[in-house]
Amino acid sequence: MIRTRTDSFATLDIDRARCPMFVVDAAGTVLRANRRAAQILGRRKSELRGKALCEVLKSPERACLSLDSGKTSPRLNAGGTRGILLPSSGNAVQVDVSIQAVDEHKDGRVLILAREMGVDCGSMQSTGTHLHVVAEAQERERRRIARELHDEALQSLLVAGIEVERLMQCAKSEEGLPAESLLNLRCLLRQVETDVRQISGRMRSDTVPQCGLLDAVGNAVQTLQARGIDSQLRFRGTPVPVDPNIQILAYRIAQEALHNAWRHSGARHVRTTVTCRNGQLTLRVTDDGCGFAVPDDFTACGATEFLGIKGMFERASLMNATLSIASRPSRGTSVSLCIPIVSQV
Repeated sequence: MIRTRTDSFATLDIDRARCPMFVVDAAGTVLRANRRAAQILGRRKSELRGKALCEVLKSPERACLSLDSGKTSPRLNAGGTRGILLPSSGNAVQVDVSIQAVDEHKDGRVLILAREMGVDCGSMQSTGTHLHVVAEAQERERRRIARELHDEALQSLLVAGIEVERLMQCAKSEEGLPAESLLNLRCLLRQVETDVRQISGRMRSDTVPQCGLLDAVGNAVQTLQARGIDSQLRFRGTPVPVDPNIQILAYRIAQEALHNAWRHSGARHVRTTVTCRNGQLTLRVTDDGCGFAVPDDFTACGATEFLGIKGMFERASLMNATLSIASRPSRGTSVSLCIPIVSQV
């Protein structure tokens, strides 16, 4: 239970609340944060003290949540009551924001309540189910990243190690260091740097709310072009604002489909289409690669099979979207994502 007395700042107990809460001064500096806020943001409560509120909580329009907190009628200068919590890692969390005075004897000191949208803070059962789904998706994503590091960066490092051993043997025999080996080593190390940068870039999601889903997918398509694959992106319909969390999930699915087209299909041409019509956002990625036999149920496959595709289906379920994959050997692959959208105005 939260104590709501406004005559004593010291008596306010916010740690029992099941939704994120902050106590902020007139300058927008966080004085206190509760356990739930620290849990979502991936930080200790002590780390949040002294930080600017705008570093961890912003509006969907990407403007900072600035405060105009008078003694009697504090309010938010963000053009609405919705906000986005920004964890140090992971996806942003959309919240409903409200504000109230904490201590009438201390001007400008207010309480920020950030209730997670779509989560009943009074129902631990539904929250637990949601967290279980998210945790499973995160574990699959970690396994996929580990596999990519092993298959790309680690293999290049192993070859570089062999070249180093060869150079060491040449140095011992006083034959001189062969220029070809040095050149190979330099190329390998540069390839490792490129691989790690690309994996890191695929991991980042903070650019999606900033540049928008269409531009983010366009960047992924350009990556395929840089790899020598004829890639095109088309947009149809009328653009509408979309929930930032939906944008991130949709981008991850498109990113995985494009990555699979490059990594596994051997495709020469990839077409990506984004359509926004009649309250539905449709994203389709089609390639002319080798294709594969689509199983009846991906979840029934082995634990190490189709990890990326399983993650795509999990993300689709989190936003009540429909994901379909059509493919046949030697006939290419088509991935279609249909999302019912609610315009964020």
